[in-house]
Amino acid sequence: MNLTTDDGVRLNYQQTGRGPSLIFLHGFGGYQQVWARQVDYFSSRGYQVTTYDQRNHSASQFDPNLTSIHRLSQDLKNVLSLPNIQEPVLIGHSMGASVIYDFLRQYPDYPLAGVVAVDQSPKLINTPSWPYGYMQVTRTNYRQGLLHPGCSET
Repeated sequence: MNLTTDDGVRLNYQQTGRGPSLIFLHGFGGYQQVWARQVDYFSSRGYQVTTYDQRNHSASQFDPNLTSIHRLSQDLKNVLSLPNIQEPVLIGHSMGASVIYDFLRQYPDYPLAGVVAVDQSPKLINTPSWPYGYMQVTRTNYRQGLLHPGCSET
């Protein structure tokens, strides 16, 4: 199935099952089928499961003007306007988790039942108050750290 976003881009999505809503977001370079086993598992246990291909991925439309994760979180808000989605749990892998983090920032009052981030830190750059980022990457060494993971100087 397809939906058209508020800026006219076509997103491909699937909904399966009935019950409380689960929304799965794939990571960068991914597509909605990566969640196939989760769709089968949760829809057979009384959940309505929604997956979609984010813009510029798989069966969704390519947008040459995409420059920000903010647009992807607006797309998520468009997906959440589909019928029968109420107080969903958002589940995102990698970039999908980043989209959720941005969604939470843009729409802090949106009614959600929960959020699950799979393999993505809410803050990738390490600081004195946040030592849980990617490897040992900091503001001063991120270029080297991202080009040569594990070799960054702190």
